[in-house]
Amino acid sequence: MADLLTVGDKIEAALAHIRQARCDFDSGRERLLEALDGVKKLQQEPEPPAEPVHRLGDRYTDEGEEYILAQVAPDNCCLISLKDGQPRRPLIEVGNAYKVTQSELQLMTGGWEFTKIDKAGG
Repeated sequence: MADLLTVGDKIEAALAHIRQARCDFDSGRERLLEALDGVKKLQQEPEPPAEPVHRLGDRYTDEGEEYILAQVAPDNCCLISLKDGQPRRPLIEVGNAYKVTQSELQLMTGGWEFTKIDKAGG
């Protein structure tokens, strides 16, 4: 009879372990499904529009005068007049001289509106 209780206890313990494993599995499955839902939502959100990037050698015009975007020191750029070779404003430190952001260009122009000259047409 003692052996039967021991076997019964072992079976009950095994069933309890299986029930716990099932709960853990279901809980993990729920967390995984929630994470997948979060990924799907992120994929559906539109990406913010990329800020325009300006490159070294790009040309601009302001009131008939042409300027070129130039790197004149490490991580420092400015707009140089093609008429007299003078910078439009003091040097501006940029994060990446090969990809100047719109906000960095605005610092170089002092807020003036410059028109970018299309390389194919200019």
